[in-house]
Amino acid sequence: CDFRIATLRSEFAFPEVRLGMIPGSGGTQRALRLIGMTRAKLFMMTGQRITAERAEAWGLITQAVANDKLDEAVDALAGELAERAPLALRTLKMVLNRGADAPLETALELERKAYAWLRSTHDYEEGVKSFVEKRPPKYRGR
Repeated sequence: CDFRIATLRSEFAFPEVRLGMIPGSGGTQRALRLIGMTRAKLFMMTGQRITAERAEAWGLITQAVANDKLDEAVDALAGELAERAPLALRTLKMVLNRGADAPLETALELERKAYAWLRSTHDYEEGVKSFVEKRPPKYRGR
């Protein structure tokens, strides 16, 4: 998941250790990458529940919102993303995902290549032009 939005009444736990098991389906590795080693060990080795506020502070979720504001928050984020250049979003996601586990030099080279390629796209030209003209951009995904 790129983004995780939860209500304030949400709680999160990895209770498997209380049953003599460990989290499966990638849970250990995904949580580790989101919240770091120390918090992942505490969270999973104790099986404790955490609140949405703590999950947000730790980076397990993107945002904790009032119980009656979930749809509004999801729609707002989706709307904001829909206004961005699709090629830039897709490329940025790829650079971040691939670069996260790559050596720094490899990740920087990936970024340089993606940056250079995006500068040759219509969406980049439209983004700059619309900024200069002080108008909303009309991205086409090319």
